[in-house]
Amino acid sequence: MAAGLSACGPSLVVPKLEAPAEVTLPSAKGARPLAITKATPEPPSELATSCVAPEREVRRPPSRDLARLRSEHDTVEALFSATDAKSADYAKLALRLGDLENELSLLEPARDREHKSMAESHYREATSGQGESAIEAKYRLAIDAECRKDLQIARKLQFEIVQSAPNSPLAPYAYFAFGELFLHEADGNEGRLPLAEQAFKKAIESPASPISRLARKRLDEVRLRMKSQ
Repeated sequence: MAAGLSACGPSLVVPKLEAPAEVTLPSAKGARPLAITKATPEPPSELATSCVAPEREVRRPPSRDLARLRSEHDTVEALFSATDAKSADYAKLALRLGDLENELSLLEPARDREHKSMAESHYREATSGQGESAIEAKYRLAIDAECRKDLQIARKLQFEIVQSAPNSPLAPYAYFAFGELFLHEADGNEGRLPLAEQAFKKAIESPASPISRLARKRLDEVRLRMKSQ
């Protein structure tokens, strides 16, 4: 069976923004503090991405009220504008803005292109920050590139993740993405199968990762194809 390209990436828990309960913007002297509710972790859902492959049914986040979504967007945008690029919160806020733009694109299809362009811009801003949020933003950009079939860029970004953050919870996902790309290429060149095997082996080195089970399944499929050569 031909290997299908995992165009929008595997599922994983997408952490929500963790901000202080109250934040006063420096630019708004005397203003009432902005209340930011700390969200509880959500169950595994499709990774936020600016691109959805038409051939693959994707679980989307539950639709939210547009007014409330815009309110959250405006609040986070104000916080982001008032945050120094060297702050530990910079990447978190940029990442959250990107996710909110993607949610808005679902509720405002007439502005789909605008929202997706803004989402990509915010993800790129997040990658210049620090911490896990910067890695998550890079992963989103990699999945978007894979969605667009820009596999060279996707592979480059995934490689940067495993090189710069080998202990990140996203590292196994990056290795899994490598394996999927090599498995796809093996349809026309079975010499890529050993590379897919190596990538899936790296993905299962973190058994606690939610992606490890699927990576092991893919590894078995690759080895079966290699034996049948």
